[in-house]
Amino acid sequence: MRSLSGQYQWLNHMALPVMLREMLKLYGITEVKGSAHNPIIIDFAKEIGGAIADWYDADEKPWCGLVMGIAAKRAGWPVPKGFKVLRALEWANWGVPATPMLSAVMVFEREGGGHVGCVVGVVDGCCVGVDEG
Repeated sequence: MRSLSGQYQWLNHMALPVMLREMLKLYGITEVKGSAHNPIIIDFAKEIGGAIADWYDADEKPWCGLVMGIAAKRAGWPVPKGFKVLRALEWANWGVPATPMLSAVMVFEREGGGHVGCVVGVVDGCCVGVDEG
């Protein structure tokens, strides 16, 4: 795990909500360039199981939803069923709506699709999050 830097180092030294604690354990994992793949990411798909384990064979495939699913599963929460776990924008339908707070799941659209992570702060009215890397 890569340690958080700068103004978010305090997260490394305090009791945290379980979901965020699980996300921070995964922070810093990265894809492997080229034809090789990070076995940790591939193992996430195996841990989720089912069709995801069979289909997910390359870390070039989007994996922010996958890592969120692993964090949720390890935290003891249910994860979206089937391929919904991989779709970042599907995480907007998970849990209950909340105002931005520490550990809340944040979902946003960006060019090419969406992204999902956990809130670690709010700066100038915008959420700051921790995600897979």
